[in-house]
Amino acid sequence: MSTENSTVINSENTSKKSRTVTSILCFLLGFIGVHRFYVGKVGTGILMMLWFLFLYTIAPVIFGILFLAGAASAMTGDSGGVGTAATGLSAMIYIIPVSVLWWLIDFIFVLVGKFKDSKKLEIRKW
Repeated sequence: MSTENSTVINSENTSKKSRTVTSILCFLLGFIGVHRFYVGKVGTGILMMLWFLFLYTIAPVIFGILFLAGAASAMTGDSGGVGTAATGLSAMIYIIPVSVLWWLIDFIFVLVGKFKDSKKLEIRKW
C-alpha cells in the first residue's frame, strides 16, 4: 500500500511532458533553447535563442573588428594594438563556454529527470 501512495504522489508531481522528446530536443537543438519552448519555458527559450544569435552573429563581428583594429595598430608600430587584438580573441574564448555550459547543465538535468516544466513539475516520464 505504501508503494501505491508513493506512485500517486509521484504522478501528481510529474509533468505530462515526455523526457524522451525533451532530451532529443535538448541534445539536437538545445543550444538555441528549443527544449525550453517544448516544456513551456518560453521566456528562457527566447533568452537562449537571443544569446545564440548574439554569440554567433553580432559577437564575432564586434570581436573581429577589435581583432583587426588591434592587428592594424600592431602593424603600424603601436604597442597597444596587440592588447586590443588579444582582447577580441580572449572574449570569444570566455563567452562560448557559457553557452555550452547552459546547454550541458540542461541536458544533464533532463537525463536524470530533474528538469522542470513551466509549472515547476519534474519531467520524469520517458
